[in-house]
Amino acid sequence: MKPRADWALGSALSLPIKVEEKVLGVINLNRSAAGRAFDQVDLNVASVMAMQAGVSIENALLKDRLREKIDELEAANRRAEDAYRQLLQAEKLSAIGLMAGTVAHDITNPLAVIDGRTQLLMYRFAPDTEAGKSLGAIKAQTDRISSLVKSLQNYARKGKGERRPLNVVDCIEESFVLVGKLLYENAVSTTRRYPETLPLILGNATEVEQIFMNLIQNAGQAMEKGGELILSAEAVEGSSGEGSWVEVTVSDNGPGIPSEALKAVFEPFYTTKPEGKGTGLGLPICKRIIEDHRGEITVESAVGKGTTFRVRFPVTPGETPEKGP
Repeated sequence: MKPRADWALGSALSLPIKVEEKVLGVINLNRSAAGRAFDQVDLNVASVMAMQAGVSIENALLKDRLREKIDELEAANRRAEDAYRQLLQAEKLSAIGLMAGTVAHDITNPLAVIDGRTQLLMYRFAPDTEAGKSLGAIKAQTDRISSLVKSLQNYARKGKGERRPLNVVDCIEESFVLVGKLLYENAVSTTRRYPETLPLILGNATEVEQIFMNLIQNAGQAMEKGGELILSAEAVEGSSGEGSWVEVTVSDNGPGIPSEALKAVFEPFYTTKPEGKGTGLGLPICKRIIEDHRGEITVESAVGKGTTFRVRFPVTPGETPEKGP
């Protein structure tokens, strides 16, 4: 805005707006020559205005800094909580490792004697007799204990088996054969989606088959009243610098997993299955095997819609893709 042609400057005040001794701005006040000149009172009032402006700006800056500090503290707290959870997980793994040696000696050997004697007695008594039924119950429970002990030992085992280039589809199909009876009994239909060729991964065939056997079995058990299981595999490119992956998806349209339970599915001994039908070690073992193969596993689930597990393995460099079965 331009001053009028007949306007002439008579007096002026310029006062700095300071925050922590730093000048952030200036207040300029002008009066024409026709009016009275600024005096000490005007200077005092203007100084108060400049000071109040500085305080207001400082408060605003402090609020922003406080918000930043709060965000930093919240982030640090989350990191501390994650580190604490990892520490607890490490403690669990350590405890299981110590437990496995004791279990192998103090439970497996006596259990083998009980199981062997039970099988001998089962030859002497018909299954429909009272003694036969009791022996059958004993055999079922010894099998369950044996399975639990084996799971504990597998979970605690740190050694790596022999690894070679694998076509992951072969491992999926081998696993499917082992648990196919369960799917048939529960009236679960299966859809397979495999590409004609797929890059190879470097892995231990037995361990990789164990992963998919567990995932397929879990899906089959979840759909005890029927449903659909979808198995798919594809080659995917990772983000910058990650290289290529083989991604396997195991999806079901069962009851799904509640959100609060979904957070704990990979925790040792956590299970949503009825008592006597799950040890809570299947998924933790899968996760451990996958991470040992430099892979990763994720899960998505919606109650009433189903669950999807995604497993990724890094592609073996320099290997020629193989045709699927």
